[in-house]
Amino acid sequence: MAKDLEFQDYTAHYQDEDGDDHTHTVSAHVVTDETAKVKNEAGNPVAREVMTPTGPRKVAAGDVLVATEHPGVYDHLTGAAWATTGYADGVADEVADDDSDADDDA
Repeated sequence: MAKDLEFQDYTAHYQDEDGDDHTHTVSAHVVTDETAKVKNEAGNPVAREVMTPTGPRKVAAGDVLVATEHPGVYDHLTGAAWATTGYADGVADEVADDDSDADDDA
């Protein structure tokens, strides 16, 4: 059986046009070799497919899945794209109450 996807919170810090500091947190899973594969009906390992807002996508180790407001639907990023978002270095142990708007897009 395939390993379940385990999500954790990642926080990005940014400044708006007025110079005010904000944070935004997303729940994401970094795909590993263990979570990149699932077993088909014959029991053979095949690439895991996930649903994205634009349709199903196959994932590979190093990709990142970001939870959306729709259960079972994920934003899919390559590892390189994830590294540019500001979230990659911001693993959140606990999110501080900082008056940021949780609906802000980072």
